[in-house]
Amino acid sequence: MKELEELQEVLLKLSSRAEDDVEFNEKLNDLGIFRMSLDDILIKLQEGKIMKFQKGDIIIGKPESDKQYEITTSQATMKVVKIYGSGHFDIKVKILNHSELKRKEGIEYNVKSKYFKYKDNTIRRLN
Repeated sequence: MKELEELQEVLLKLSSRAEDDVEFNEKLNDLGIFRMSLDDILIKLQEGKIMKFQKGDIIIGKPESDKQYEITTSQATMKVVKIYGSGHFDIKVKILNHSELKRKEGIEYNVKSKYFKYKDNTIRRLN
């Protein structure tokens, strides 16, 4: 829930920009969230209808990933290589670096995105 609260803060900060920035509005439209209220966006995120990660994003495991997984944990830096969007696993990641299991680097795994966050702990910027 903390992650959703952080997202809400970022969206509130961006809302003033959205009023005047045509390119920004087009990006929101591409994501299917144009003209939606912040509450609607948060509900869609919770329901998994808006994917928080995109192909190419660099992510790490949240602390709870250490309990859920043995390899794709908080000790690993990963790259999102595929988005499924639905089903039991919704993303595929490739291990870029692992502080404890170097032999697993380069291997891909299907995982649930809810156990992961951006490496730099920020929400991906819309370019």
